[in-house]
Amino acid sequence: RGSTPPPRHADEGGAGMRACGNASAVGKLTSCLPRRLLFVGGLQRSGTSSLAALLGGTIDGVSGLAFDLGSAEHLREAPWKSLVDVHTGRWMKYAYFREVVSTGGAEGKLLQSVYPYRYLLHDARTAPLRALLSQPTELSPLRSARQYLWEQWRRFWTPALVLLDKTPENLLMAPFLQATFGPRATSFIFVLRHPLSWSLAASKWACPWGAGNVSRTSSTGHTRRAAPPLECVDRLMAVWRVAHERMATRLPTLRSATLLRTEVDSWIAALTPLLTAVGLRPPNGRLAEWEATRRAFLRASHQYVFCYMRGAPPVRHKVASEGPIGGAEGGGGGEGSDGGDTAAACGPASGEAAVERQRWLESLRAHASRQGEALGYSLQLETIIASCCEGRPSDWAVAGAGLAAPVAMAAAAAATRRELSTRRRSSRYSCSTAVADSRRCWCAAPTPTPRSARASCGSGSRLRPALRPRRRRGEGGGGPRV
Repeated sequence: RGSTPPPRHADEGGAGMRACGNASAVGKLTSCLPRRLLFVGGLQRSGTSSLAALLGGTIDGVSGLAFDLGSAEHLREAPWKSLVDVHTGRWMKYAYFREVVSTGGAEGKLLQSVYPYRYLLHDARTAPLRALLSQPTELSPLRSARQYLWEQWRRFWTPALVLLDKTPENLLMAPFLQATFGPRATSFIFVLRHPLSWSLAASKWACPWGAGNVSRTSSTGHTRRAAPPLECVDRLMAVWRVAHERMATRLPTLRSATLLRTEVDSWIAALTPLLTAVGLRPPNGRLAEWEATRRAFLRASHQYVFCYMRGAPPVRHKVASEGPIGGAEGGGGGEGSDGGDTAAACGPASGEAAVERQRWLESLRAHASRQGEALGYSLQLETIIASCCEGRPSDWAVAGAGLAAPVAMAAAAAATRRELSTRRRSSRYSCSTAVADSRRCWCAAPTPTPRSARASCGSGSRLRPALRPRRRRGEGGGGPRV
């Protein structure tokens, strides 16, 4: 590594050069472009599109994949004809391809046929959590596949020093992409958003359509989507945890990777070390756009949580990279610049729903707070719930978690997962206690014997054996499913 020449900055060359014809030359030859491939990944609705727009629009030397719907040359390539629509299981239609490109941009997964097209947010509705993690690994690439993938991507790319690909599934496909193009030619940025805020933002697409997620008309005549059911939000929280735990365990294997939590004080400061390493200079003359997007995004996250926890449906707030952003730290201008205006924007609150959601948040802390803390986030949201849009990034994160090294974060996530797994295996009995609404909830810390369970939960509680995983046919000596 010490013999590697220092990176060249965007203004030191690259104009008028051609794209590399062979994938093996990417990042190795100075006579062709690109010098580096930069992959942005993160769950949908985490901020990947906003970040990619800032990188491609404010930093010289960065060029992203693009599909021009008005270009006859691009339409002749017809990449959608080699993809399968995840909604129908059939070959993708141009109408769906056009809608995806118009809303989310030309993602790398849409412009190739080497690996299967996946839509993680759609799969999260019904697929098992283990199936969501089924992605190509570092053992998958072949030399011919690498060349074929590069030939497909270079048709939709304008040569520059850095090729930018924003695909949410890059969060899980990073080992495959690094093994395909080489560790010296690839860099990764993973965007993280607070799990509760992300779950509420993604519920519009990931929650099944039904009575709990239908549109209704308010007294003002505006159509507003009802709040998603707690069961769906809880499942999305689990999707967030398993996806980012998998990412954390693979971070030590990636040569160049950076985590960007959208709640940090400065996005550009968090990304400056990686931009410098790949030969790019921070956009010092356009920092206002970065700050406006960050503050608007943070305000949107506050608004989602504030509205939902007070019993109202989560309000969707569009994030824009331009325009005045005022208010307190983490606040924004326009509609709902303070707690009172935001409460009015949320609509009528429901006290019964607020109590139910607060109870759900307490139970979530009991079984998921350790996993969230290992990934740098806290579920202690009293400040945000009490006063929306006046909080600070420190309200979201665990103290000092933003400075954790990737190896330390991966080790913490793995240790937490092992501890929870051992606790489940060693538990045999648990107890239930009555609550105000006459329902029953099980104690958060099961104990191994009936006597200890009764002693810890009280003499008036009811005991039950701990649930065991279902055994399938052929496992543990065969026999019917139990």
